[in-house]
Amino acid sequence: MKNTKSKLLGIAALGLGALLLSSCTANFCSAEDRAAMLYPYEQGVTVYCAKEDVDAYKLTSAYTSLTDEDKAIFDSLSGQAIAGNENVYKYVPFTRGTSYPVFAAQKASFINSLIVSASNSGYVLPSVQYWAEVDNYVLANAVKKLQAEFPEASVSAITVNTVSTNVWAVNPYTEIDTDGKDAHPIELNLKDKNAGNSLLRYYGEDKFYKFNGDKYLEESNLAGWIKEMRASTKAGLGLDGTINNDFLQGYRSQVLANITTKKSCIATKTDTFGHYGSSSDWEIAIKSKDWGYAWSKGFLEGLLVYPIAWLIDTFAYGMDPALSGVGQILSIIFVAIIVRMTLMLLTLRSQIGQQKMQALQPQVAKIQSKYPNANTNQAEKTRMNMEIQALYKRNKISMFGPFIGLILQFPIFICVWDAMNGSAALSTGAFLNLRLSDPIRDVLFNVSGAWYTNVGGWWTALVLYLLMAVAQIAAVLVPNIIRKHNQKKVEKLYKNANQESQNKTMKWMTYGMVGFTLIMGFTLPSAMGVYWFIGAIISLSQNLITQAVVKAKNKNKGVR
Repeated sequence: MKNTKSKLLGIAALGLGALLLSSCTANFCSAEDRAAMLYPYEQGVTVYCAKEDVDAYKLTSAYTSLTDEDKAIFDSLSGQAIAGNENVYKYVPFTRGTSYPVFAAQKASFINSLIVSASNSGYVLPSVQYWAEVDNYVLANAVKKLQAEFPEASVSAITVNTVSTNVWAVNPYTEIDTDGKDAHPIELNLKDKNAGNSLLRYYGEDKFYKFNGDKYLEESNLAGWIKEMRASTKAGLGLDGTINNDFLQGYRSQVLANITTKKSCIATKTDTFGHYGSSSDWEIAIKSKDWGYAWSKGFLEGLLVYPIAWLIDTFAYGMDPALSGVGQILSIIFVAIIVRMTLMLLTLRSQIGQQKMQALQPQVAKIQSKYPNANTNQAEKTRMNMEIQALYKRNKISMFGPFIGLILQFPIFICVWDAMNGSAALSTGAFLNLRLSDPIRDVLFNVSGAWYTNVGGWWTALVLYLLMAVAQIAAVLVPNIIRKHNQKKVEKLYKNANQESQNKTMKWMTYGMVGFTLIMGFTLPSAMGVYWFIGAIISLSQNLITQAVVKAKNKNKGVR
């Protein structure tokens, strides 16, 4: 019972060690990348539209049911959105909850949930004017940046949500925000910026970033705007209406919670990547990272993580420049082959040594049978170990060979894991509706619609997990089954308590590895699941081939 507990604790420690080491490698996301990730989740409360849409809203019950005080607030926040532009108007649709405002814009769902949570906690809430004023700052900053970066783009020609050459829109979506849930985001065009774009898609991230600094959120443009609003004498602002420090702290932590696990920022070329926002429909601009940047993040990042991510990018773009999903799958397969072949070359002597040790089991068992009390008699155990070591030495086998293989494989596995988590190319597109950056577990628990529609790629994830699990189990168990079969005759000839104890330990370790594989595979990103599937097939093939080669060599040469 004591030995069983020790083995279980050892397996648990192995799993915990893997989880800890997997979080040791650095995150490649820059402050600007983080800011770009944040904005799709918190786009404010203001609806940008045509003038007639504001007039039409004032005829709805949502407006007429407001109190006179709230109507006055609504009217003060409505009107022309950009000075010198007659195309874009704005309004802030809201109603009143029990003690707090509820904003009607589709994009305001995050702010609404935050307000409810803060109200339930007894925090003083910012005014409606505060949220609207933040949006004013964001848009004003975007117009200013547009004029500086694209002087040929006319401010007076900015539209609500249609773009063309040198004509920009305000809205991030192809329809106005009240219908934004069903609209598609305006695509970021980084290759031909003069083709027109959305101001808020292109510059909205400035809300959470300040370009003369290297930090986001806390030291951002928003932080500076809050200081100005606290000193403002405008109605609804000042110290009473502007967000206070308690609410601000909760706001920051909740905004950051949206991207805490996001780390897909390793890109070899500047492009748009990912699935961000509450509807997972935003691609954001990620700046390219070079090898020097990787080395600045750490030794393993420069030595292994970035080169592996570079290979993924190179193969994916080479086979599918649109990154629609197929290219990424093929790139993972090629990277898995390259990594596993490299590992095979590095650990070939270790693998051959292991197979030689298995081939020597009859001789080992014969020695062990001479010392039946080795488990309890220290002198017998010492003499037995000396004979076994002498046997291994005569056949040029290192006792530390298997450990060298493990020492090499484990950090490489962690770096592959981190490269695939960090690869921007793998965070975009989908294969049979399965996004490769999504953990298999999350996809399987998010079943919606008829099964055959494969919404979210849940059955693709299920098939992938089953293939990976079967391949991993086979890679671990098949070699052991062959080894056990080969030892049957030996066990009949040379029964030994010490050998039986070793076999039990080996059995526990094998089952532990299988269980660890199945659990880890369930939590892995889908991309890593593909890698493990291919890696397991290669590992099994390598093991079987090595066994066959060593068996043939021993048969021809004999063992000493």
